[in-house]
Amino acid sequence: MMMKKVIFMLLLSVGIGSWATAQEQDSVEIVKLEVHTFLEQVKDTTGIQLIDVRTAEEFQGGHVKHAININLNAEDFEEQVAKLDKSTPVYLYCLGGVRSAKAAERLKKQGFEHIFEMKGGMTQWRSNNLPEVKEEMPEEGNKPKN
Repeated sequence: MMMKKVIFMLLLSVGIGSWATAQEQDSVEIVKLEVHTFLEQVKDTTGIQLIDVRTAEEFQGGHVKHAININLNAEDFEEQVAKLDKSTPVYLYCLGGVRSAKAAERLKKQGFEHIFEMKGGMTQWRSNNLPEVKEEMPEEGNKPKN
């Protein structure tokens, strides 16, 4: 009889712990920001993590200054975001908003506490003529060797 009580209490505590974790994740709000608000909030990158979740090619074609590129569809996406600080605000964007919304949900499930997403992505950013950084693509014969 005593063993049944011990097992019951153990299962109850595990269940309550799981429920509490789920409640914490549900309380995290993903905040969608208009491009001008997004720009104002990422001008000073001190204390934030700015992430472009597009492909490397899209990123090189133009991105928000100081952004790092972590491709949502890359095999190592989870590994890359695991290196980030979950308590530091994360600002996400993509081309139109679909991939950044998916990335935001994935980060929320991983326990990130402050998630901000750019509405409309780089399409909206560009239609407002906001500044972006472009990187030179190496010519075919001059690509770096891995």
